[in-house]
Amino acid sequence: HLTKEDLQRFNSITDYIYDEFDVAFGNRILNQIETIVPLYIALGGKKEEIMDFMLTGKVLCKLEGRFEDFVKPSLKNLLLLLDKTYGKGNFPHSVAYINRLIKKL
Repeated sequence: HLTKEDLQRFNSITDYIYDEFDVAFGNRILNQIETIVPLYIALGGKKEEIMDFMLTGKVLCKLEGRFEDFVKPSLKNLLLLLDKTYGKGNFPHSVAYINRLIKKL
């Protein structure tokens, strides 16, 4: 079950992505997250795991092919924000994906 705090934390990440990269996602993805998280938890998973998967697959993938000058420092700041928001090591797929994007720049 997603709490209001869970959604606020996730929104802080997606708001940063929107503000820095002008990449947004719609209500459909948010509805998918609200639906899949309880199912994943019921199957024994942790909500952070599935939210990490959704962030990588639904939002971060939209950053592929971005080569503007601001992208690399903004990606590094996104890594810091993920660690600050969820704790170090809690979003490993997103962190790995962001690090791959940084290496390409």
